[in-house]
Amino acid sequence: MRGAQQSFGFLPWLEVRDGDPTALLLMSRHYTARAARAASPESVPLILGPGEKYLLLSPCGRALAAWRKFIDHADDGTGSPQSGVNCAVFRNEGAGLSSALIWSAALMARARWPDERRLYTYVDPARVASSNPGWCFIRAGWRACGWTRGGLRILELVAPEPSAFGVRASALRVRESEPGMPEFPRRGKTAADAPDPV
Repeated sequence: MRGAQQSFGFLPWLEVRDGDPTALLLMSRHYTARAARAASPESVPLILGPGEKYLLLSPCGRALAAWRKFIDHADDGTGSPQSGVNCAVFRNEGAGLSSALIWSAALMARARWPDERRLYTYVDPARVASSNPGWCFIRAGWRACGWTRGGLRILELVAPEPSAFGVRASALRVRESEPGMPEFPRRGKTAADAPDPV
């Protein structure tokens, strides 16, 4: 069952329950889906494992951001456990600019867990069709901070409070070309102004 739209009127996300059919369909096309199905083929279809969950779905049903706060032992071996809130899944199939979607989803995750300063994610360079894996996260203000022993790139966003995302909510403008999408703060025009690879 779909949750009510968050009180962030400028953000393009709806909170949904784990197991939402549209979210599951998006997840089924994410590169991590095969490994998740292999790990628990007979279980009830859910996207996230145990822990605190926060699933966001774009109103058009073409983007998913799944957040999870849990004890991350980094089971494929980072050498040290990760702390903070994990962006376990991000998938965009045409809901807007990936970096803007990530930025707004991160802002909502920070509001959901205000005491957590660090957001992090893993990107598998071998499974992402990009010459710069994680580029859409980097465009959203994240930074590369290491690698797991299994070859996953670790990206993080550390912010003291939501305002540290680089722009106040009141300063966001809606673009005419993408109704409902926030105007994303730019650091100068680059080739990356084209839609981000997922």
